Amino acid sequence: MGIGTASPQANLQVVGNWILGPSGTPPGGFDSWLSGGSGILYEGGGADFAHHFSAYGDGDIARFGISPGVGQAPDSRVVIANSGFVGIGTATPTAKLEVVGTVKADTLQLATAAERWYTIPAREFLIIKGNINQNYDTVAYLIGGYTDSEHKFSAGVNLPHGAMITELKAWMEDSSLEHNDSASFAIDLWELTPGSIPASFATVSTTGSNPGILSYPTSVSKQVDNQNNTYLVTAAWVTPQYANLAALKLYSVRITYTVTSPLP
Repeated sequence: MGIGTASPQANLQVVGNWILGPSGTPPGGFDSWLSGGSGILYEGGGADFAHHFSAYGDGDIARFGISPGVGQAPDSRVVIANSGFVGIGTATPTAKLEVVGTVKADTLQLATAAERWYTIPAREFLIIKGNINQNYDTVAYLIGGYTDSEHKFSAGVNLPHGAMITELKAWMEDSSLEHNDSASFAIDLWELTPGSIPASFATVSTTGSNPGILSYPTSVSKQVDNQNNTYLVTAAWVTPQYANLAALKLYSVRITYTVTSPLP
């Protein structure tokens, strides 16, 4: 049977818009709401057209909406566009899924782990032992204090629970060997569990033979467990005998990690 066509291609073929429901008054703007193409309108009866569905059209593939009353144009609650984009709360989605409004979910997971970075500038380190000289004129850095003395500094680390740490990297300057002295930085990343001895799981250090600001990376494979642990970075060194000559400077530390959730 064909309605609007003399050559139906199925048991029932309708060319043009058609309405299925008990009410006899379609919402205003029905044709334009269907983007100018053929479609089907399902209505729930009573004063409201509860559900509207455009099966085909020159514009969107499908639309679901609610008309606030008889003769009133429906809104577009959910839209599937020809581009394949899906919009919730918007009639013109610009991404695979675009939501206008609040989204509530137990878990949101990325298909591919996303890389993130956590940087600690020198000025964030606090003194544990010894003393410190700081330069904040242009680039902040730490430099050893008293000659032949040990110095330790620490900075807290706040990474998302479940994140996977992949690299520890420090920007340092160490030219102590140029001055016939031996000194080096040791940058450690620690996991602290209450009641247990702190454990360092990543270390970077200098060699004393590379003047200038250089980066020192090391690969890591450690998942963050904020429920049971806390994390911090320490910087430790012994100031060379000729501290006024040797260049021992820590500029910053960066932790690279990946996440599978877009939320913290």
